[in-house]
Amino acid sequence: EIKESGERVSAVQQDRKTVDNVLAEVAVLNESMREIKESGETVRALQQDMRSFKDLEESTKKTADNVMADLRLLKNDLETFKSSLRTEVLGKVEPLHQQFRELPPNRDDEHVKAMDHLRGELGELRDMHVRRQEEVDMDRSVASL
Repeated sequence: EIKESGERVSAVQQDRKTVDNVLAEVAVLNESMREIKESGETVRALQQDMRSFKDLEESTKKTADNVMADLRLLKNDLETFKSSLRTEVLGKVEPLHQQFRELPPNRDDEHVKAMDHLRGELGELRDMHVRRQEEVDMDRSVASL
């Protein structure tokens, strides 16, 4: 009977070792499952980040396309403005030239006043043209960005 008890104790100890081994393997499997779950969550987060990045990229492209379209419209508007300004300035300069030609050749006070007046108007037109040209140049530099 002692022999039998010893064998039973050995069998129980062997069974306990087996159970401990199985429990250790289950713990390892649980840890592996947890790591797999975390990896899956990381992959899902990366996929969401990629979708967000693609959405941002598409939005940025649309914005850039709209900016380029607006710049083309601005360029067309500037060309129209420049053309109308040229016509306007020429329309004002030609009558002044005609007035210069019609001035009497003498240098009396009336003549001096008229010349000074015409010089003032021509100076204003010249200044206006220079300012407009500077605006056009600035707008072109902005449009070239």
